[in-house]
Amino acid sequence: MPERKVKRPMSYSKFWTYSDCPLQYKFAYVDKIPEAPRPEYSFGRSIHRAIEQFHRRGPGKTTAEEMLRLLDRSWDTEGFLNPEVERKFKRAAREIVRQFHADETKAYRPPLAVEVKFDMEIDGIPFTGRIDAVSKLEDGTLEVLDYKSSEEPITEDDVSKNVQLGIYQMAAEEKFGQKVGRRTIYHLRSRKKVSAPALTDEGKAGLRRAIVTAVRCIEAGEFPPRLSESCPCDYPNYCPYFKDKDEHRGQSQGHLVDDYERTGLSHKDIEDVVVQYAALLEGGKGNSLLASELEAKMLSYCQEHDVLRIWAGEMTVTLVRALEPSGESYVTFAIGKAGKEEGATVVKASQDDYV
Repeated sequence: MPERKVKRPMSYSKFWTYSDCPLQYKFAYVDKIPEAPRPEYSFGRSIHRAIEQFHRRGPGKTTAEEMLRLLDRSWDTEGFLNPEVERKFKRAAREIVRQFHADETKAYRPPLAVEVKFDMEIDGIPFTGRIDAVSKLEDGTLEVLDYKSSEEPITEDDVSKNVQLGIYQMAAEEKFGQKVGRRTIYHLRSRKKVSAPALTDEGKAGLRRAIVTAVRCIEAGEFPPRLSESCPCDYPNYCPYFKDKDEHRGQSQGHLVDDYERTGLSHKDIEDVVVQYAALLEGGKGNSLLASELEAKMLSYCQEHDVLRIWAGEMTVTLVRALEPSGESYVTFAIGKAGKEEGATVVKASQDDYV
């Protein structure tokens, strides 16, 4: 494969964002719309700084009390809703740091390096990042380690499938000239280190292909919206799946406000349409003439207001792309509650006309 050069370096966060939702990538890295600060980010950064200083000083020069002082001095105050929420997070952080110090000083083995910055190329694509820690194993291979302060438990399967650690493995092998034998997540809340074997050559090749594919799509300007488990992101008022929701409606709509006036379809009107349509489906009359009229109104509303989901209280109607076995494209209406699809009816239409 020929080498490729791109202007902006990639990183794990950029790659993950594009893989999760290309449109979110566009908002964050092309349009550069600021993300909302989040308390869990500040919480994690603060703990990481204290752990970094512990490793750099060593346990002989860092008592538990000193490590807590390091946490206090490096505490990140961004994103907390109020002082009480911040105090709650800080109490949790102090307990994590205290437990970390107790566990690590029992039989301390200093890592080979901490906060390892790397710059590498993947098929001509510049890739940058920072590894929390790299250690030397007894068999002479390396271990790449990532600290996680999230509440969710970590399993070996999670580590095995962790793309970030796969990227760290490739970076460490290039930077230190040695093979990685183990990838590890240190889950700070549970005080457990969970490990998985290093990626095989085949696994690394697959990861490279995925990165190259993502970069090609980015360079081609392909930024379709994608629903995922992480929805909604920091940009719900821009997203065609969420900007019709009450709290986001009317924000960042631009010229679409004129479309509301031209069609005469207020949001109250379209909510009534959704309620009628759902009632018809529940009554088994989805193919009636009235249903077709309601479908046409919903399609028109979505097209004119650049949305893929209409919010009507707890009920939603989502446009879903689909293909016939023959290859003919159409859209389906998925009726759901609280954002979860519960059923669908098919509306035959040219996909490009509406989505």
